[in-house]
Amino acid sequence: MRITSFTSLLALALAFPSASRSGGAVDVTVCQLLADPPAYNHKLVRITGQISFAFEEFTLNAEHCQGRTGPIWLEYGGTVKSDAIPQGRTRTRKQPLVIDGITTTLVKDSTFETFDASLHQPPAASLNATLIGTYFAGKPGAFANNEWRGFGHFGMYSLLVIQQVISFEAR
Repeated sequence: MRITSFTSLLALALAFPSASRSGGAVDVTVCQLLADPPAYNHKLVRITGQISFAFEEFTLNAEHCQGRTGPIWLEYGGTVKSDAIPQGRTRTRKQPLVIDGITTTLVKDSTFETFDASLHQPPAASLNATLIGTYFAGKPGAFANNEWRGFGHFGMYSLLVIQQVISFEAR
């Protein structure tokens, strides 16, 4: 009986990967992440914020945070590259993205495909989005206690690896 129940639950989790990923995500605001990066380091989070995408820029931010040191750099999980900083002739990785020993994934559904296409409209894109991803705080910066960096352009940001796009709209 227990084996059957476990097998059924496992089959459900595998059949609905987005539901199983989002179920364990911690709801957090951009301001909370920026205020206490180590508290969310390596955690799966669900977050809503303003996304900017352009050449050498793919960031998540919020306008109303006080004392912030944002924005947060974004990258796709799994085998898809965002191409904010072009690397080679392809937008795919041979292996899934691994950071700090954590292998990331990406739900490549129609919402993601439309989101990605919206970002890649020249010369730049600005969207509001709700995302699920793993957060990487990086290391403390030299100038302030709440400044964390190590990722993105020139290593100046903390990082959110996007694993699922829940919703988005143009700003």
